Amino acid sequence: MNGRYRELQDFMQGLRVVNTHCHHQPDVFFEDDFGLNNIIEKSYAAWCGYELGATDKEREIFIINLKHRSFFFWLERALRELYGITEELSAETFSLFDEKIRETYQKDKGRHISLMKEACGYDKVILDAYWDTGSTCGHPELFSATFRVDSYMVAYDRDKTDHDDNNASAAFGIEFENTDAVIAHIEQKLAEGKQKGVVAIKCATAYDRGVDFEPASKERASKVFKVSRENRRKEDEKAYEDYLFHEVCALAGGMKLPFQIHTGLGALGKTNAMQLLPAIQSHPDTKFVLFHGGYPWTDDVLGLAHLFPNQIYPDLCWLPLISPGKAESFIAEIVDIVQSGALCWGCDSWTAEESYGALLAARHVLAKTFSAKIEDGIFSVADACDYIKGIMYDNAKALYF
Repeated sequence: MNGRYRELQDFMQGLRVVNTHCHHQPDVFFEDDFGLNNIIEKSYAAWCGYELGATDKEREIFIINLKHRSFFFWLERALRELYGITEELSAETFSLFDEKIRETYQKDKGRHISLMKEACGYDKVILDAYWDTGSTCGHPELFSATFRVDSYMVAYDRDKTDHDDNNASAAFGIEFENTDAVIAHIEQKLAEGKQKGVVAIKCATAYDRGVDFEPASKERASKVFKVSRENRRKEDEKAYEDYLFHEVCALAGGMKLPFQIHTGLGALGKTNAMQLLPAIQSHPDTKFVLFHGGYPWTDDVLGLAHLFPNQIYPDLCWLPLISPGKAESFIAEIVDIVQSGALCWGCDSWTAEESYGALLAARHVLAKTFSAKIEDGIFSVADACDYIKGIMYDNAKALYF
């Protein structure tokens, strides 16, 4: 890497961070002999189609097939740095990593929080606790909550769940009779949550369906409550979901809460960000935070951010872990076409170790992208540092806090 890359990396080492999105687990998850298996099984490496297993052979197959996958690469690098291990993770060194992690957590049960505060340098982290929406997992000094609305998308039938096995009706013990009751409950919970420090609304329904939320009337949306499960049609469910989404958009605008939306990947069909165009046009007072750069349809986010500069806030969360190469090209383009105060970053991870890996990936792509901009004469070093600080701290601080 060139000298500018190293200079930017050095600058980021001392940079405090506002992390816009994570799923960090409660304290209890890190107790009871927490080790390497727990980290890997709650990481994106576990999403890659290979079982970790318990034998040396199974671990060898897992590692060989994932060794150059970005999800694995940055996690392994994080573990080596955090635990001072020089050897690469392999079937032969697996127990070395595991024992070091177990010993460290046995001595310090709060290590996962100290890693987030100190090693990662996070001043604030926006927590999406989808298992207990609005929660800060007992650490309000570090975490600020987002309020996830996915479970309300299935609230017409308490036996139906979203992709995380949640249902608002079951969770709150309420039999919602109509759309008005659902929306009133969301509004009440948002008002209570905002008083307690909720800073955003989150929708990850792209794991269940497309984000093509079309305008729908209350009458059409209410039909889902009036038909039996046997007679309910997909069109009835979609009309309710569409109507609810638009109502939440209106609440987000009125309550001045940024609306974080998962775009790209997930269910794939119609999850590209351009599907949100009708909703964006219908709710000009709402700030839409488009997660993951819309990967793999990053051009959609770029186009929307250019056309709606005061409404669209692209977020890099997860993107550097999915594909550092795509993250570099996305940042390089967005710098050219979008106001400097719009772009943010979040780790989108469940453990402190993977969060640190996500941070390393983000630093890498930022250093590569902006060192190239410097070499091209587009940025000075000072300008690049200011822009990076904006992405990693200032922009999120202004948007959420």
